[in-house]
Amino acid sequence: MMTRYGIVWGWALMMTLAAATGCKTTGYQQADKTAASLKASARTITQSQDQLDKVITALNGLASQSAGDMTGRYKTFESAVAKLESLAAETNRQNQAVQQQKQDYLKSWDAELAKVKNEDIKARSEARRNQVAAAFDNLRQQYDDVSNAYQPFMSDLNDIKAALSVDLTPAGVAAIAPNIQKASQSAVPLKKELGELADAFKTLSTEMSSSKPSS
Repeated sequence: MMTRYGIVWGWALMMTLAAATGCKTTGYQQADKTAASLKASARTITQSQDQLDKVITALNGLASQSAGDMTGRYKTFESAVAKLESLAAETNRQNQAVQQQKQDYLKSWDAELAKVKNEDIKARSEARRNQVAAAFDNLRQQYDDVSNAYQPFMSDLNDIKAALSVDLTPAGVAAIAPNIQKASQSAVPLKKELGELADAFKTLSTEMSSSKPSS
């Protein structure tokens, strides 16, 4: 029969072992964490795609109104733009986190490689490590390209919003009609690029994960 002290000692030993095994994060655990962040980024980018549609719908709604109270439609547009900006900021934050996690993961990989004595295994693992690093570099370049197209688009939306905030009339809308049309046209390729970027994040997430991706 186990005594009270035996139970306490056994529990303490279990906790010590758990702490010893849990304090060190393995490389594949770091990879899974990065994969989860990539997947979260993909979801936010997809939300941005949907929000982009709402912004353009609201903007075209303003442009098509020739008379009557325009305040409601302007507020819808203003709110849609604010939400799109919020999603962009969240995507940027998530991307920065992914890049930091990538650095931590590759650093861990390098540390483990240094312990490998078999030169063939080391060479193969190092080649795979470089392949993963290149995939992240390509993703970052794709993100930067989309961001470079996104920034002037958002700038135009905010300029349209500012102009209408002081001249919310049919004549005021007509005065910037070419700019509204340009924004609507620019949204088409931008939405496509966002979709491709979301797919790229999801693909790398699947490749990084040690577990079966959820649907």
